[in-house]
Amino acid sequence: MDSMMAVEIKQTLEREYDIFLTAQDIRTLNFTKLVQMHDKDSKRKPENKHASEPTGGLTGIHLFIRFVSDNSNLSTETCVELETRRDPHMINVFLVPDLKGCAQIFNPLASKIRANATVLQYGITKAGIMSISEYVDYLLPYILPKAKEQNGFALVGYSYGALITLALTKQLEKRGLNGRVVLIDGAPDFLKKLMEHFLPSATEEELQNNVLLAIMDNIQSALSGKLLLELEKCTTWDEKVDIFLSQVPKDKLSKSSIESGKLFCTITYQHFVALQKYDTSSLEWIRSPITLLKPTTQLINIADEDYGLHKVLCFCVFFFYKFET
Repeated sequence: MDSMMAVEIKQTLEREYDIFLTAQDIRTLNFTKLVQMHDKDSKRKPENKHASEPTGGLTGIHLFIRFVSDNSNLSTETCVELETRRDPHMINVFLVPDLKGCAQIFNPLASKIRANATVLQYGITKAGIMSISEYVDYLLPYILPKAKEQNGFALVGYSYGALITLALTKQLEKRGLNGRVVLIDGAPDFLKKLMEHFLPSATEEELQNNVLLAIMDNIQSALSGKLLLELEKCTTWDEKVDIFLSQVPKDKLSKSSIESGKLFCTITYQHFVALQKYDTSSLEWIRSPITLLKPTTQLINIADEDYGLHKVLCFCVFFFYKFET
């Protein structure tokens, strides 16, 4: 089986049967393995009868990885103030964005937020970080003075940002501060399982290929087969990114936005490396109350309705709500 055929089979399994494998996995695929996967899936479905089905539009990993070809209009500041209602009687809220690490994801919510709100950017402002602890060390100094001034904190983490938010929360608590936490469709166990489901990778090279293939699938999936053939000839990450960008359609990536495209690919890969290395058992118990907001359409089925958050909670009130996507 050649690489082109492997990618075509991969796309068919995802689209028609909701089975997610890497192109490398498919090379060893046979009918016996397919039957085993079908039987396993059939047994799992009754246990997840309340899980929602996709309602159209972007699904699966495409909801998690969205290609950004032009970052020229994005702020390069770590702290970005949102245009909220700015109620002076409420404490300042800090928001940690999704995988891209950019503030713009929260713009649609700004007018609905009463308090002053600051987005903590950790993507385009700090490339090169490849661990959650490094992100925490980088962002904590931007939160701590305000948290001390107002004698408390309020943190909101969206998707991938939930992982960083919980780690920041623990550091603030260690400094004697109390606060409140809101997580939007994210938690350590959930994010780890999401990566294992969509980007299973045994080696660094395989993870690099899978990340770029996932991004290409989001742009134009028909190009993934050719891309994989070229990626397997490369020996460095920079070579792979250059090959990837050379195959992105011109209407999706202009010459002026090539550097932005490189940055996006590299940051996305680094964030997945940080997630892969993160040990969920290392997160200490948190005493601050946590509210989890979950979409009705979920990226994957997960047994724990609280996304496994009960493993990090201690003497706190926990709420969760579902919202339409």
